[in-house]
Amino acid sequence: MLLRVSAQVWNAPAVTLRYVRFASLRSWGTAASNSNTATEPRHDLTTRNQGGDPGSSRCLRSPTSLVGGSAGEAQLTPPVFVHSYSLLHNRLLGLCRQLAQSVEGGPGIGDIGPTAHGAILVADACVEIAIHHRIETSLPPREIAPPLREVFRITRESLLKRRPPLRRMKELARILGLTIRWDEEPWRSASDLHDVRNALAHYESGPVSSTHPETDTFPRRDQLLPIANRIGTAAMVGAGGSWLELFLNPTCAAWACNTADRVLRELDSSTWNLHVTFG
Repeated sequence: MLLRVSAQVWNAPAVTLRYVRFASLRSWGTAASNSNTATEPRHDLTTRNQGGDPGSSRCLRSPTSLVGGSAGEAQLTPPVFVHSYSLLHNRLLGLCRQLAQSVEGGPGIGDIGPTAHGAILVADACVEIAIHHRIETSLPPREIAPPLREVFRITRESLLKRRPPLRRMKELARILGLTIRWDEEPWRSASDLHDVRNALAHYESGPVSSTHPETDTFPRRDQLLPIANRIGTAAMVGAGGSWLELFLNPTCAAWACNTADRVLRELDSSTWNLHVTFG
């Protein structure tokens, strides 16, 4: 699969890119250590995973550089750069599960609203961090030699400026030549999760109940009520209840955690394990 990227804006020649498919991130480091013929990009710039499990550090090697050796001899020493704080999104998913499980007992265990709120926010954070990790590992390292460094610096900036985060994945899929059904799972739920997260994280403190018939007690109703129907919590609002009850409950907390888990697994699948390199 080839992609022609024009770099004339930066007075650089056109570049031919190709995609190399790696094994899952969870097995990448192990496969590389167990085989001397592990698939790697064929270019002066190589990428290699230095960890063997999901919690280990993931490293990218930049182009080898010459340093002085003994007796004045030059030797190759590849700098190593550690990325993603030992896969932070995987670590946060553990916290998300703890929060979701702690509200499974329902109202009988106390005020579950804040804990469910926390589970939803952490779940959405897992998804966004995982998206950024996939963007970072799909594109060449930031330390790539000029003039391509400027090309991919602008590419990264353009991707990360897109809102919401799912739009970044759509653009990355376009760059990688992937055809994804964004209206299917887990992507539809990932979009719903981000909408619910925004409604809760940017809570406007408006009235949640009123005796005045013209008072709006359900902000973003047209957006949020269909999500509650898909989650299965729309019927939880009784007489005098608030829209917050649709989401600050054990069902929604578990849904948020499961959504994050499915997205992380999908991003770790063979479909997305593509890396832009040079042919």
